[in-house]
Amino acid sequence: MSSEEETQKPLAGPVTADADGVTDASSGHAAAVVTEKGKAARKPAPEPAPAAEPAVAVREDLDFDSVMRQVPRDDDAGFEPGQRVSGRIEVVSLHGQEVFLDLGGKATGYVLKEELKDAEGNLVVKVGDEIEGVVVGINSSGVHVRTRVGADADSRALREAFEAGIAVEGKVVATNKGGYEVQIGHQRAFCPHSQIDVIRIENPETMIGQTFTFKITEMGEGRLVVSRSQLLRAEQAERKAETLAKIQVGARVKGRVRSIQKFGVFVDLGGVDGLVPMSELAWDRVGDAHDVVQLGQELEVLVLEVDAEKDRIALSVKQTQGDPWVTGVSGIAVGTVIAGTVARLTNFGAFVTISPGVDGLVHVSDLAHQRVRHPGDVLKVGDRLQVKVMEVDLDRRRIALSLKALLQDPWDDIADRYKPGQPVKGRVESVQAFGVFVELEPGITALLPASESNTPGQPLNVVFRVGGEVEARVLRVEADSHKIAITRRDEADVEASSRRDRDRGPRDRDDRGSRGPRRDDRGPRDDRGGRGGGRGTLAYSDSGDDKGGMGSFGELLLKAMGKDKGKGDSGKGGR
Repeated sequence: MSSEEETQKPLAGPVTADADGVTDASSGHAAAVVTEKGKAARKPAPEPAPAAEPAVAVREDLDFDSVMRQVPRDDDAGFEPGQRVSGRIEVVSLHGQEVFLDLGGKATGYVLKEELKDAEGNLVVKVGDEIEGVVVGINSSGVHVRTRVGADADSRALREAFEAGIAVEGKVVATNKGGYEVQIGHQRAFCPHSQIDVIRIENPETMIGQTFTFKITEMGEGRLVVSRSQLLRAEQAERKAETLAKIQVGARVKGRVRSIQKFGVFVDLGGVDGLVPMSELAWDRVGDAHDVVQLGQELEVLVLEVDAEKDRIALSVKQTQGDPWVTGVSGIAVGTVIAGTVARLTNFGAFVTISPGVDGLVHVSDLAHQRVRHPGDVLKVGDRLQVKVMEVDLDRRRIALSLKALLQDPWDDIADRYKPGQPVKGRVESVQAFGVFVELEPGITALLPASESNTPGQPLNVVFRVGGEVEARVLRVEADSHKIAITRRDEADVEASSRRDRDRGPRDRDDRGSRGPRRDDRGPRDDRGGRGGGRGTLAYSDSGDDKGGMGSFGELLLKAMGKDKGKGDSGKGGR
């Protein structure tokens, strides 16, 4: 067949003409196109449209994406709103707002980027990180997971968090009689006192201004109640076993200050709290823990004790630091004069800080040469003073100090200032059975013996009262032994007694305990004379008579009568 015949051959079916040529409508293939030059050309035909099902109505305005969001995928089945999940970050969308997670198996989840940014708006996660959250829904993008509800949450987000049990962030703005006012998003919430922490907060005002994570426990018309302690207890239960397995006595661990109390500081070690007692906060004495640590501060602590049954962990901060008794006392020697600050006063003395963390004790007897009833009578807390080191005991961690060792001893020139017979005045310090102690001046106390009190027939505690004034005279001074005796007797009586003592001479101490007649240098003395020194007795001795040692007036009379009788007899017989 010639080319002209092929060109003029009729088409097999209906055709459609357009600007480019003719298309066979029945076959869908390109038909021959006749050009002005009589040449044939072919054009590819479009793909055929699928045949419409007779019973399906197609809407051109249908939002397929919204339909798919309502139809969960088979891979995401098994996840329920409120379920806690954890996943590994697979993809961080560059231009979108999602961070996609691998939830295990074929399940995919996602978290909005805004939940994973810090205060400056920087994303704080990267591919490969593990994060935890709560399922809030399932759609075509996967399992929607929320890690938190931020401070910009609206009422819809709060309702979603309440129903799913998601934690929300809130700031404590005020306190009232029943609890705390918490700002969460654009709403005010109420947190009872017992729900702000797992321990009792002694000073609720310390929580104001703090931002915490809460769980919504009640939500109604105009009412929003939250709890922080529920979240803390849940976290502790999950991490407690793992943390306790790692904590051992003697280990150094890091934790964060969670609560500051009068008796110590609670440190969160990761699901379990440890207590740092006040005595373990620092080597120096700590009056208020707020002076040493702050809420939220990270601390390195040493584990002192672990009692898993009672959930008690004792910690120490000071023992992670250098021991000042090793580093600060090495240069302190006995006899050294050093400066210090009075740290505290007790009934038995004053503690003086001589080096950071090292306190020495000035005993009350070493505060002054005179008697000091209480250290507060001489010193006050904060005083700066010079002290002398009297003793250093590193094993017992004790340093004995003295203040009076640096003061002039008033007994040094006592013999020049107090002479026998000199009139004196003083104040009664104490009254004893044997005498009265009288303070003549600060540091100088004299004894008024009972025999020198001049109070015949009257008890000393009746005549003398503590604090009362006494007038007396110096009896004797013993500078070496720091003793002064005074007397209230008349000067003539004192002189007579002294003269009698001198005349009597030393006594034979061996004869004092015998029950028979006592002898001294003046010859025999009848013991009926007692302390009167033989007053009213007749001392007589006749060595030629076996009874002459008795020395009684009756014996003398008998002898005289016997002699007279002998004379009469002899005279009579001589007659």
